[in-house]
Parts: sequence; C-alpha cells; structure tokens
Amino acid sequence: MVTVNVLRECWQRIVLAHKEGLTFTSDWSEVLDTDTDRHLPNVKWMPPTVTHSKEGGIFRSNITCTLFFEDNHESDRDNQTRDDVYERMQVVASVCLMMFDRVFLSDETTHEGVLMAVQQEGAATITASFDQPGTQVTGAMLVVTYSTVNQICPDGYFNAV
Repeated sequence: MVTVNVLRECWQRIVLAHKEGLTFTSDWSEVLDTDTDRHLPNVKWMPPTVTHSKEGGIFRSNITCTLFFEDNHESDRDNQTRDDVYERMQVVASVCLMMFDRVFLSDETTHEGVLMAVQQEGAATITASFDQPGTQVTGAMLVVTYSTVNQICPDGYFNAV
C-alpha cells in the first residue's frame, strides 16, 4: 500500500537527484524539526493530509503532499532578487513534479517493493512564499494530491472480528 512515508521517500529520491544540489528535510514543527545547519537550496517536506473517499463501493486514499522549495537571499534584497529566487525555485519544483510523474507514476513502478498504485488527482499548485519571519527565505510551495487506484482492503490488518 502506498503511504505518506512511501511518497516522502520517493520525493526525496527525486529532489536529491536534481542537479541544483538541493537538500531535503522533513520539517513539521519549527521548534522540534528545523535544522539550523541545513543547506540551501532545500526542499522542505511539510505535514501531509490524508483523506479517504468511497466511490462506487470502492475505498480510496487521497494523500496531499506539500513541499516547500526554498532558497535564501540578501537581507536588503530588492523585488527583482525576490522574483528571481521565486522563479528559480518554481522551475525546480515544476521539473521535480514532472520527473516524479515519469519515475513513479508509470505502470507497474515499485519503490522498496511497494507497487506505486497511485495517480495524481487534479492539478498541482505552486504558490510563492517569501520573507519568512526572521529569515530571508523565498521559494515555491508545491501542493499535489495523489489517490490510490486500487481498492484498499483492511482484512489483513485485523484478527477475526
């Protein structure tokens, strides 16, 4: 079954293979997870969201992944610098999304023995994020949802009920 961790590992493989020299961090809590020594540019795996839906008698999982493609700039940056950093991170996010699709969403692809039986649900969105409190970080926030294409069968997770 494709889980949040499987998707995170797949995204990490794509990000770390990019020629930009990106790092990958899983950052849900500013207090507990932020690595002050992290190298920029970085892709930050943000808290995912999982929903379940039942359509035509079939249960499916929908996993929404949020990734922040971030880089820093001078504290006295002008608008052009901000725009340039955003554009670069937006392009990196876009090509990573395309490569993720090519590598992991084609027929019969597996990751660590798990069949990647998911498809992108709807359009992925990329929005600007800039000048986070206390930092000069600008980037592109990518949000994409994947849904399972196979029926989820819970039987193997339970003793006799």
